[in-house]
Amino acid sequence: MPRPRGILGRWVVHATFGEFVGFMVPMSVWGALATAGLGDAALYLPVVLAGAGEGAVLGWAQSRVLRDELTGFERGEWVRNTALAACVAWSLGMMPGMLSDSFGDRVPDVLLAIIGVSAVPVMLFSIGWAQSLVLRRHVAAAGRWVTVNALAWFAGLPFTFIALAAAPDDTAARIACAAIGGLAMAAVVALLTGLVLRGLIEGRSWREGVPPSGD
Repeated sequence: MPRPRGILGRWVVHATFGEFVGFMVPMSVWGALATAGLGDAALYLPVVLAGAGEGAVLGWAQSRVLRDELTGFERGEWVRNTALAACVAWSLGMMPGMLSDSFGDRVPDVLLAIIGVSAVPVMLFSIGWAQSLVLRRHVAAAGRWVTVNALAWFAGLPFTFIALAAAPDDTAARIACAAIGGLAMAAVVALLTGLVLRGLIEGRSWREGVPPSGD
């Protein structure tokens, strides 16, 4: 069984790379279709599906670290769960814009705001909860994984919003700014989740009979 020593560094590198590359999948789809003149309603399904691609890339990158630390780790299920959760998050995040574009003034702004605010907790908790269904078979206190992921995404997502808000009104420039914000977001999420993951791995003795020290 590999020692947990060094897991934080490996996790930060893999998870940052996976989230950055994954995030650029829906952003690239959005950019290509927006350039073609499609509105939010037409963009909705393609970008949501591309969001599943983001989750798949992130889950795959993370699984490369976890497979070395957890005996019998279910890589395929981890990737599938992460992809599905990311798809759900993108579908909720884009829903207000899609409804506004589809129905215009027939959807009150108050209702759009309620939908947007209500979607935030689900978006923040979705990936952590989906991944915890796999992680709980290997570590104690897997519920901490749900909490830290929500906090990490809450801390990381503003970087993309700020970057997009500062971008010129040009699709190419917005994608470039999204890439910068996405990289910062990915690094923040990777670091915060990695700190908790290290503790979970070191304390997994009750599941796998491994002393907390790794000896």
